[in-house]
Amino acid sequence: MFVWIRSRADITELRYAGMETVYQNDLQLKRFIRFFAKTSFNSLEDSFCETAEEDLCYFRGILVNSSAQLGLYNAPSIPSLIRSALSTGQQKMFAGFHGQFNAIAYTSENDTLTAATNVANTMRIYYFQDYDTVIVASSIKLITTALKYLKKKLAVDEIGARMILSYGFTLADYTTISGIKQLGAGNCLQVVGDSVSVISYQKYNNEPLHHNEGEAVEELEQLFLRSVQAGYEKDLEKGRKHIAFLSGGLDSRIGMWAAYKQGYRDLECLNFSQPGYADEVIARQICK
Repeated sequence: MFVWIRSRADITELRYAGMETVYQNDLQLKRFIRFFAKTSFNSLEDSFCETAEEDLCYFRGILVNSSAQLGLYNAPSIPSLIRSALSTGQQKMFAGFHGQFNAIAYTSENDTLTAATNVANTMRIYYFQDYDTVIVASSIKLITTALKYLKKKLAVDEIGARMILSYGFTLADYTTISGIKQLGAGNCLQVVGDSVSVISYQKYNNEPLHHNEGEAVEELEQLFLRSVQAGYEKDLEKGRKHIAFLSGGLDSRIGMWAAYKQGYRDLECLNFSQPGYADEVIARQICK
């Protein structure tokens, strides 16, 4: 988790429980204060946080196809690859990054913060902007904590709340808190001084790619196999055991089949079920 703040208000005493304050620059001559805090990383992730004076590059999560992307862009390391993707004009690199992650980079030379999530937007980024403060964070709670500290009024976003009640999630950039927005799938957020903009690096549409059902099924199978392979190869790259969830349902069985078909054998399966229930019995039979 992370939170980045740029404010003309006094945030010199702001602290987050359980989070490390990486820097808190009181730049009174420039009439604003920058603040950044984060939680600790899991050693199994590709995560990193690099700071150099006022500059910052942060990545949290797993880049499943890191080996392929490092080779494609001739990058010496994952931090180097992420810094390149977050640099001005290079954000479309994120369209080829597979995994679950979010990332931000700040460059003091041009006073620019760039933030991005993975294509599927499974590790979300939220942001807030008003006349004197910009906040970018990995959770709504981190933003509301800062807003309460700054004594800014919080209100429910009625449209966002209705979306939650109707769909179980919010669409577009809505959240349940008025003034707080979420960064959508396939987008980057760019903060230049007091200006906030959203840049698209991946657009989705419903135009058909195939008019032949057989060709469509064949491509879907190949894409699925490659996806499973990338995940299992990442385990090998990290020196980890292969662990998969397995129930009596079709989804988990297909995942196991894709791994087995490609030669992966040393698998540990987790099953969440009552002993003797169909989910447990079928899963045990498959493992045998």
